[in-house]
Formats: sequence, C-alpha cells, structure tokens
Amino acid sequence: MRLDGINAPELFRPKCDAERIAARASRDALVQIVGERVVLRDIRHDKYAGRVVAKAFSLDGRNLAEHLVITGFAVDEVAAKPWCSKS
Repeated sequence: MRLDGINAPELFRPKCDAERIAARASRDALVQIVGERVVLRDIRHDKYAGRVVAKAFSLDGRNLAEHLVITGFAVDEVAAKPWCSKS
C-alpha cells in the first residue's frame, strides 16, 4: 500500500543503501505511533504494480502521511526524493 500525497523511501527494491535505511526508519517511526492498526480512507488503485493508494490515519485521528513529512521521514509527492541523491 502507498500513502496518498507523499513520496517515502521504498522498502521493496530500494535504489541505494541510504534509501533502505531511510525506509526502515520511516516504517519504525510509524509503528511507534500507531502500532498495527490504522484507519484507511479514499482507497483506490495505484498506477503501478496493482498496489493501492489510501489516506491512512492513526486511531486517534493523526494523518500518517502528514506526520511522516513533518518528521522528515517522507517528502511531499511533488518534491524530489533526497535519499539517493548524490552530493
């Protein structure tokens, strides 16, 4: 599943080691705030690989995509993906 409105590092087939590390950190951050249960809204099919896209919320109502962007674990969907950029 993909969170609507953001680009987050990929756990499956990351493009670099930095993306793999960032993806695990992102996943772990979400687990810390929501555990295993979330509320999904506006579920639709993704254009890639048959996945779905949805808005996800913690049980207390926090938008998880917004939380990941605010905490630096993801970027807005139109922003550049910084985890594999060359400096």
